[in-house]
Amino acid sequence: PDVRFQRTYQQDHERQAFTYVDECIHWLREQFFTSIPWYCHQALVDHILLVLSKATHSAKATFRKTAGGPQADWNRHVVYVTVRFVKVTFHSRVKKLDLNHIGPKALRDEIYRGLEQLNGLETLNLGSGSGPASGSSGTEIIRKRVFMSFKYLKNLTSLTFTNECQNDTLAVVGQNCRQLAHLDIAGSQAVTDQGASWLLGCKDLVTLDLYQTSISTEGYAQLLLALHGLSSVGRCDAFGQILEYLATYNRDPVILNIKYFHSRDVSYDQL
Repeated sequence: PDVRFQRTYQQDHERQAFTYVDECIHWLREQFFTSIPWYCHQALVDHILLVLSKATHSAKATFRKTAGGPQADWNRHVVYVTVRFVKVTFHSRVKKLDLNHIGPKALRDEIYRGLEQLNGLETLNLGSGSGPASGSSGTEIIRKRVFMSFKYLKNLTSLTFTNECQNDTLAVVGQNCRQLAHLDIAGSQAVTDQGASWLLGCKDLVTLDLYQTSISTEGYAQLLLALHGLSSVGRCDAFGQILEYLATYNRDPVILNIKYFHSRDVSYDQL
């Protein structure tokens, strides 16, 4: 009984401490975004993320060195609080977020959880190869939280989500991010024609990189026909086959506005 009481007592105090930390973070965030000129907000956020990334690396290294020792619990709390402070940047006035410059996974996961609060974002780069991929129940919950957050990011004009984008993500993006002009989901092999069809609602798309996805020739062709402002498709080795498909299955001549593509298999006849 004494052990259970001590554990409950400790958990209660931890919750109180974490609540206090969150209150301090909320106060600090309000000070930043009300007392500092608006044109400094983005530079401030970029700097905070850089500092927190370094601080998290340092705190985790210290925790690993003291694991099993008397200071382990204290150092674990230091890591938690350090990661928690990323909430200072969760504000609608943040216009750009690039997770490629954020190394610690714990810090990235905390940003994923609060992504919907950054509803003023115009440019979002979710990084490459280290995001919330499918797997354990924890990472799956975070992944679902990420793609549902796109419902609130209606001001997005540029989105980079390479390697890990899925059909359900594009479904939410296509229905809510109608101002999207630049989209890069290269390497996302889980994306098929079903997911690509949702992009037909993003009429302002100018650049679209679908390299190494599972979109078929027919799926590509439908996108090219519907998105009249599209000028770049990045790397697309099947581009010649797509041109042949368009020429074969359309009675009227097809006029494309494509100005840039990268392919290794296009023949002179296809061009």
